[in-house]
Parts: sequence; structure tokens; C-alpha cells
Amino acid sequence: MLEGTGSLVFDNKNKTIFLSQSSRGSLSALDPFMKTFDKVQPGFRVLCFSALDQSGNQVYHTNVVLSVLDHHLLCCLDSIQEHTSCEKEKSVEAKQIHRDEIAEWASECGKALVNLSHEEMNNFCGNIIQLRNKKGESVVVMSERARRSYKNPTWMESYSHIVSADITTIENIGGGLID
Repeated sequence: MLEGTGSLVFDNKNKTIFLSQSSRGSLSALDPFMKTFDKVQPGFRVLCFSALDQSGNQVYHTNVVLSVLDHHLLCCLDSIQEHTSCEKEKSVEAKQIHRDEIAEWASECGKALVNLSHEEMNNFCGNIIQLRNKKGESVVVMSERARRSYKNPTWMESYSHIVSADITTIENIGGGLID
């Protein structure tokens, strides 16, 4: 299964796709997508990992754990498992990564790492997206709950437009991003 917008996180500039393996996102499901995607956007690499919440349950979506912005990578590194392996698929080339490698990737790409706590992850602080408005200006979109939950929100100063909305009902029943 490869569910909706949350299973994959894209960094178009660095041609990287992140996948946190779960019941809602797997390499076997990614295979048909990549065959089509590679025809229109060739050269993307897939970095996969496994993430657990504080109770040891698999995190259901990649974008709960990790977000890629122009200047920052927000990630709950403590949720990334060190000793797991990505499922093996012959057709999808994916590199398994761990905590340290995610931090290295951010550094190599010139992104400051914002290491989210489990509490921040649980409050959807990793579940944000950066868009561009009609003027080409950067807009970071998040829930109001996420905006209020950052322990150190100084990273937001790098972005001129932050938009948040109260989506408490959606967050309480199992979602978190304004798509």
C-alpha cells in the first residue's frame, strides 16, 4: 500500500524521496509509482527507514516523522530505528538510512536539522509542507496545534510566510496536514 500524500516526502531540489516503511507505505507499493514517476522526473533516489513512536508502534506516515523545507529538515530522529532493514525489492532501488545518515544528508544538502521530540512529532510538528504562492514566495503551511507545539520555533524566522489553521478534529481522528 502507498497511501495518499503522507507516505512519501519529496525533496525536489536534491532529487530525494523519503519513505518510512509502514502498513501505509512500502517499497513494493512504491515500485509501480516509481516506474511512472521516473519517466517524467528521472534521477530521484529513495531513502527508506523505519520509525516507531514512544509506545513502540510503527509511525504510519513519513510526513509525521520528517519534513523537508528549503533551509531545514525537521525530523524526529529518536523515532528512527537503527537496526531494521528496508524490505527487499528487485525493481525499486532504495537505500536504508538511520538517524546519523539523516543528519548527514541534511548537512550535505545545506539544510539545518531541527530535531523534533516525540512530543513534537505527536503534535504534528513534522507534518508541515512548504509551498509557493502566485508571487513565487515561500509559504510554510501547518496546523495551529503544530505551530503552538514547537519547543524551539526559531527556525520559522527563515520563512517570511507561515500559515496555520485549526484542524483539531482532523488531528484527533488520525490526520494532521492541510493538503
